[in-house]
Amino acid sequence: MRKRFLLIIALFSLLPTLAWCSDLFVQSRTAPVFKKPSLAGMKLMVLTRGTKVEGLKKEGMWQQIQHDKKIGWIYSLMLSKALPRSPSDFTSDQVDQMAQSARRRPSSYASAAAARGLVNQRKRLAQKLGYDYAALRKMESYAVDEKEILQFVKERGAQ
Repeated sequence: MRKRFLLIIALFSLLPTLAWCSDLFVQSRTAPVFKKPSLAGMKLMVLTRGTKVEGLKKEGMWQQIQHDKKIGWIYSLMLSKALPRSPSDFTSDQVDQMAQSARRRPSSYASAAAARGLVNQRKRLAQKLGYDYAALRKMESYAVDEKEILQFVKERGAQ
């Protein structure tokens, strides 16, 4: 009975390791493989996109792999169970559909204006949220001249 119990415990301890033993594919253009699960470790090799590797075990965000009889560690976000898709895998209809559904990014000017509250509903937002745009304009109008900067640096350096 005790042997059976120990066998069951041993199998359960191996399950996480066995679950990660599978074929994986490099998704990034290049993926360095390290001796240890750390960017500070020695680099063993660099794999290219689409390279098939065998996943051995996972430790945090690192995956231990085997490739060409060499064992090393690769950042797990660079791997997937599926082959990477090439641009030719997409039809023109799919590309058009993706472009239409893609999130549009605002320009840096629009983002800065929105962050400062300089939008069309400025008065309504000022009342609702208590923003003081006059104080913001006054604060942004201050400028420090070069003489003041040099005086400040000189005084701080003497301390």
